[in-house]
Amino acid sequence: MKELLMLERMVIESIAKGEKSLKSIQLDTGLDYSLVLSIAAKLLQRGLVDYKYGEYSVSKNDINWQKVNRDDSIKNEIKEVSDNMIDIFFDDRSRNKLKLQKVYINKQDEKILNSLLNSVENFVNDLRKDQKVNNVKVQTKDQKVLMWGYGDYQDLVQNTLKVVS
Repeated sequence: MKELLMLERMVIESIAKGEKSLKSIQLDTGLDYSLVLSIAAKLLQRGLVDYKYGEYSVSKNDINWQKVNRDDSIKNEIKEVSDNMIDIFFDDRSRNKLKLQKVYINKQDEKILNSLLNSVENFVNDLRKDQKVNNVKVQTKDQKVLMWGYGDYQDLVQNTLKVVS
């Protein structure tokens, strides 16, 4: 498997904050220690992380990173996240938000929608910058996962027909 599973990506995101021991990765991610050990070993074997003096760091091997960051790999990761978001939403609607609407949007309204989506992206980017500037330490497990965007209904249906046929 060339793509990263969500659990593997979470461990890498934790390691990317700075060199970490297995215990500190476990505390940051909230994953079971044995699971972190297994994931770290797999990431090490794939050349995505390095291990030195009891600590893991993100590998600088661009070839290995190109493999896991290809479009089809990212697409599968997004599908995994989406599937889990849907499952979690229906399990606990009080803590999770998910909306799906089908609506006609004229050209003028589409410009407004694009502006609003750009505002969301700028907001998220500003959050990251502010946290970095203010040296805010956030545990990986405490982050929120956000998704936004839109597509043409007809394109979605046509894609479904391609898969079915």
